[in-house]
Amino acid sequence: MYCIQVDIPQNICDIDDELKAIYHSKDTVCMWVFITMDTESVQAALSISQHTQRQQS
Repeated sequence: MYCIQVDIPQNICDIDDELKAIYHSKDTVCMWVFITMDTESVQAALSISQHTQRQQS
C-alpha cells in the first residue's frame, strides 16, 4: 500500500465513502465526490479516468 500524506478538508472526510471515488495514474491522484450515487455521475467519473489514462499512455 502506498500512502500520500495530504491535508484533506474535514467536510470531504465527513462525506459517506460510497459517494467518493479515487482514481490514480502514474503521476496523478484524483478524488471525485458525488452528490448522489446515480449512474450518470459514476459513468462520468469513469469516462474522465479512462480518457486521462489513454492520454498518458
